[in-house]
Amino acid sequence: MAKAPGKKQRKKKRMVEPASYFIGTEGTKTEVLYFQEIAKHLIQEYGDYAGRIEVPNMTVEGIGTSNFRLIQDVEEYIRTNPRLFENVWIVFDKDDIPLDYFDNSIQQAEAKGYKAA
Repeated sequence: MAKAPGKKQRKKKRMVEPASYFIGTEGTKTEVLYFQEIAKHLIQEYGDYAGRIEVPNMTVEGIGTSNFRLIQDVEEYIRTNPRLFENVWIVFDKDDIPLDYFDNSIQQAEAKGYKAA
């Protein structure tokens, strides 16, 4: 059925997927491979228990930006993604940035409801 003239079409409501994890990483290769291996191991180890326990469903994206920019990029990804994740993690390195800048990044991520590692 077509929408009536002048009426906005309703957005499809997104539902939180249980046991779903989105992990946005600063690196684009090593961190992504690391978390993908963890996800693969969990599925292999606990996949037979589906229905009895919730096996985590992990989506890992190597965003490739650092700290504050990574938080913004993850926020944009979450906003535009059709999936709604139950858990959002942001993973960044300390590297050579000042400690207060690093700590502020963690606080900003947690203030938005994300977990930081």
